Amino acid sequence: MTDTAAQYRNDPQMRAVQLGIDTVHFIENDKVGQYLVERAHQCRVNALEQLAGANPEHTEVIRCLQWEAKIPDLFLTWLDEAIAMGKASEESIRIEEGFEL
Repeated sequence: MTDTAAQYRNDPQMRAVQLGIDTVHFIENDKVGQYLVERAHQCRVNALEQLAGANPEHTEVIRCLQWEAKIPDLFLTWLDEAIAMGKASEESIRIEEGFEL
């Protein structure tokens, strides 16, 4: 369901589908995407490991480590959301087209 001719570029559902497809390609086939996803996982794990060993009295250190774990998680969540929105839009288009038949 790729819009190679760009005839649906103004259709928000088709743009969501294309973004989902592009995101999947980015994380599965693009070397930069694979690197960024792996780094996000590594950074999150490292921050959580440091957080587990942090002194509970050092609230500023804990706060910083929580953000160090949260930021990579946000990146991964945004990728997951783009894929999910693309799949949902694709399904919505299929349903709409099914009712039109």
